[in-house]
Amino acid sequence: MGTAMMLIVAGHETVNLLGDAVLALLQHPEQLGLLRERPELMPGAVEELLRHDTSVERSTSRYAAEDVELGGVPIPRGSMVVVALGAAGRDAPQA
Repeated sequence: MGTAMMLIVAGHETVNLLGDAVLALLQHPEQLGLLRERPELMPGAVEELLRHDTSVERSTSRYAAEDVELGGVPIPRGSMVVVALGAAGRDAPQA
């Protein structure tokens, strides 16, 4: 059901993602200039722009296939897990 809903709204989110990317580049003209000078950086820039300010806030629901521990938090088998996509890459570096 989650995947079906994602497919239904996917086109709308694409417009939001494009607008957010344009705004981010306009707010950071040095990055926009770098992309203009080095267009081969575009694939990585797209990935970074999606991570930087995503309009897709969370993944579709998943269920733990087995008991696991993540960041010191136990996740029992069968528990629903939802990933906050906008949180990716925002933590301090881990040793």
